[in-house]
Amino acid sequence: MAEFTGSRGKIHYGHWTPAEPKALVVFFHGLGEHIGSYEPFAEALTGAGFALWALDHAGHGRSDGERVLIEAVDDLLADAATLTGLARDVHPGLPLVIAGHSLGATVATLLVGEGRLPERPAALVLAGSSLVPDAESGLVALLASGIDPWDLRKDPGELTRHPGYAQQIRDDPLTWQGGLRLETLRALGEAAPRVAAVLPELDLPVLLLHGADDDLAPAAGALRAADLLPDAKAVVFPEDRHNILNELDRDDVYRVFTEFAAEHVRG
Repeated sequence: MAEFTGSRGKIHYGHWTPAEPKALVVFFHGLGEHIGSYEPFAEALTGAGFALWALDHAGHGRSDGERVLIEAVDDLLADAATLTGLARDVHPGLPLVIAGHSLGATVATLLVGEGRLPERPAALVLAGSSLVPDAESGLVALLASGIDPWDLRKDPGELTRHPGYAQQIRDDPLTWQGGLRLETLRALGEAAPRVAAVLPELDLPVLLLHGADDDLAPAAGALRAADLLPDAKAVVFPEDRHNILNELDRDDVYRVFTEFAAEHVRG
């Protein structure tokens, strides 16, 4: 593991590399998470021949910054672009796939859609994304009720059916277990119209991975996003919840991810 100086101090990152990588995946995690929660994902990708690079967002995991505070999504985008540049320096000739989960899907979408990279990636993979807000979202309903977002809590078992992973998260001091900051919600709200503006312009292959029982970012939103994108497909996994990359059937999810990525890096 290593670090660079980012938007709000030191940004922790890691990379996993097979003996002969065929492509480079740069991945961004969700709100409250950190890259240490994605070891099975990293193993699956390297096993399929992909080099993987990922960071802990500012205010997350081992990175500097007040916990889960996002004052501007542009801070995350600047760090994401820096990480991608570092990865590209190590792997200059490999096809590039950008990917993200939840908050990370927003980062990945804007990173590509707003032209913050010097190249067009071969593909984009978005898991548990909320690119098109859905009125049935449990979070939308809670906020509409007037509850203080700082009081919002979800047990990890509500976000995945995988009991081992849920317990791992409960016991993990690096995973945020608290509520949401108003500043963070405001920053994400300000990013929403930017996401809507770039969706029709994302002229690259896009895969949306989603759980049918995701109540934070309902699958209907992902299906609508797929309709808006020029070249996209959505794969919805029955009974899976929000943490689609750490679900009971995560091996199946990883297989869909790696097969899609492999198909689009061959050319």
